[in-house]
Amino acid sequence: MSSFDVGDEVALICEFRVGVALTSQSEVTLQVIRPSGVESRYTFGLNQITESSPGVYRRNLVLDRPGRWLYRFTATGSYRGTTGNVVVNVDPSPFSSV
Repeated sequence: MSSFDVGDEVALICEFRVGVALTSQSEVTLQVIRPSGVESRYTFGLNQITESSPGVYRRNLVLDRPGRWLYRFTATGSYRGTTGNVVVNVDPSPFSSV
């Protein structure tokens, strides 16, 4: 679990391996659930997720609300599985401009 402030931009990153080798996947999806309960989905095939090196995927996201954020990457291809649910806690800002 990580803690950030409202307005922080974070890189959500995952690695997919077959055995010990990082391996590119044919399909990668990222699900993000915001503190409000709204879910967003991003896909590698639509260039919403980037592959920074073979098997390593990322999406930058601005944390614009305080509370508990959840995210999970899912792959189908030579590796079928997920990163599991990752929790990010966002602290409220004492500044009114954020």
